[in-house]
Amino acid sequence: MALATSFAHHAPVMYDTSREEIVTGTVAAFEWIEPHTRVDVIVTGDDGTEVVWSLEGMTPSYLGRRGWSRDTLEPGDRIEVVFFARKDGTNGGMFIRATLPDGSLKVMADVRR
Repeated sequence: MALATSFAHHAPVMYDTSREEIVTGTVAAFEWIEPHTRVDVIVTGDDGTEVVWSLEGMTPSYLGRRGWSRDTLEPGDRIEVVFFARKDGTNGGMFIRATLPDGSLKVMADVRR
């Protein structure tokens, strides 16, 4: 009897990949962790209310090959983030790219539709 090993990885089914969303805010945290990095961005609404958006990113090894490091984003950095929003409407999504405080663009995920 032969045993088969099955490998699986989750697809981005929880995100609306049909359109990109953009928020501008302040980095609260950047977690350089497996299996996925994460950035929390504090966004201030028109009414002055602060909301935290939690955005899932690619793995540290993937990002490292693309010029990212655990120090690319620091708490307090003001960034513009492009992402696919969660389908359930909660404040979060899949991080695609960001414009950093120095104006440079950093790609988090190479998204092809």
